[in-house]
Parts: sequence; structure tokens; C-alpha cells
Amino acid sequence: AVPAFATVMHSEDRLIVSATLNAPLTKVADDKPAEPSPDGATLIKGQNVRLLLATAEHQYSFVVTPDGRSADARDGSWEFDEPDWTATNRRLGDSWVVEITVPRRILGDRAGMRINIVHANPSAEIEDCLSATFDIGSDPDRNPHFRFGDTNVERFARLVIE
Repeated sequence: AVPAFATVMHSEDRLIVSATLNAPLTKVADDKPAEPSPDGATLIKGQNVRLLLATAEHQYSFVVTPDGRSADARDGSWEFDEPDWTATNRRLGDSWVVEITVPRRILGDRAGMRINIVHANPSAEIEDCLSATFDIGSDPDRNPHFRFGDTNVERFARLVIE
């Protein structure tokens, strides 16, 4: 596990999530807006931070890599493109800070909103998240063989905006 913390803020029209991870060896594209990548499925195979938002209608994924690439998906489709979101990486001492800003309009009806923040580094076999969902793995006969997951939305943290 990587020591980390997250801050969730909002304005009238934006939701801002800042994740700070203790990652002294991670090379970070410092203080530059993340550039959109057309291949989100590839980005999640490398080190990344994912903001997962779920509403009654849709599940959104916003992915940022330390080298400054980003992608977004809705309901698992990387063909989705929300043009009005931003992400920035920065170095703060030994920490990698990722700030993701999304428009609140995508959240629709506020009832039942869920949030999860996932940090994955497959090369170091690290996967941490704000609210572990423990989806069953690919080999359920092994004990234990659970992994943190993106799919069990009911187990994401509730997001209440007042």
C-alpha cells in the first residue's frame, strides 16, 4: 500500500478531487495539464490514478497517468469523451499530487452518487483505493483471491454534496 489521502471539493459547477500519494520514485509531468489520450484501455494497464463517479444512470472513469496522459469513459466505453474536464499532476516533496476537475452537470440527480479513487501501479503490484470493493478475481478457487475493483458500485463511498 502507498500512503495517500484525498480531498473532495466543489464549486457551483465543478467537482474537484485531489489525490496525494507518497511516491518518491514516480517520475511526474510536473504542473502541466494532462493531455487526452485516445486509448484509455492502455492507460489503465500502467501506473495511474482513476476517479470513479457513479450516478443512478451512469458510471464515469477519469484516468490520469504520472507522465501526463488522461482518458475518460462512461459505462466502460472509452469511446466516451467529456471535453469539459481537466487533470493536473504535480510534485510536492516526495508526493505525487493529481487534481481532477469534472463538471457537476454529469452527476445529474444527486441522489445515490458514489465515488471511488483508485491508484494502480501494476509493475509494482500495487492497487489501492479510497473504498475497497473487493471484486472477485479471475480465479475464485484460490483463497484468498480478491482484488480492489471498479465494478461493485454499491460499495463505493457515498458522495453527498450540500
